[in-house]
Amino acid sequence: MRKYFSLYKPLLITAIANKYTFVFNIIFPIITFIYSNFNIMFSNIFISKEKIIEDTSYYFAYIIFTTILNSIILQLVYYRENDHYKFLFFLTKSKWTLLISILSVQVTILLIEILLFDLVVMFIVHRFLLFFIFSSLISTIILIIPVFLLLSLLLVFKIKVETISICTIAFIFIGFSIVNIRVKGMFLNLILLFNPIKYLSIGFEQIGYFFGHSMRFSHIYTSQIILITILYLLIGIYSISRYAIRSISERG
Repeated sequence: MRKYFSLYKPLLITAIANKYTFVFNIIFPIITFIYSNFNIMFSNIFISKEKIIEDTSYYFAYIIFTTILNSIILQLVYYRENDHYKFLFFLTKSKWTLLISILSVQVTILLIEILLFDLVVMFIVHRFLLFFIFSSLISTIILIIPVFLLLSLLLVFKIKVETISICTIAFIFIGFSIVNIRVKGMFLNLILLFNPIKYLSIGFEQIGYFFGHSMRFSHIYTSQIILITILYLLIGIYSISRYAIRSISERG
């Protein structure tokens, strides 16, 4: 536990100092949301809680997805390729201590980012929504871990730091391009739910509907989310077990 806390503080300071990822992860979606809903700010239109949850779900997915890629996966690749990971591993003697420390730092930052986004949303719709704040924060804590474990599959491949930025843009483009595809049949919908963007947005919606006591809450979708979560966890356990200490150049 002492090793964990000794890593947490310097990692948190380093993460906060990275202004680029902060802009890309939270400022960009906030500006986009304000621009898309600018007319609502100066009107008395009543927007239902279901509509608010649905319209913000993709922003929620974007914030978490980009944070995991830019601030966790990129960080781990950077540590590996610059031999910084060897030093941290020497200090902690545990791969999991480092991973949990980095993940804890990003969860802390994500909760602040999501809370900031929630405040912007409530300002736009002129309503204080306690359930919305609570459900979005709970969604962040629940969903970030399985998505991180899925994306940790990237750590298995010989990917350099420069490649992660390209992967981020490609994954966002592809993920959002196929997120609204409608198919018939539970099995096909389950396959599409493997897309982490859709997984995050649907997971956020269902948790929001649950805490908002909405009739749109679906036991079928919730069951599918749980099934995909188990699959993500299995992929993550395998990927992290294969996460190498040596850099690509050392491995040839």
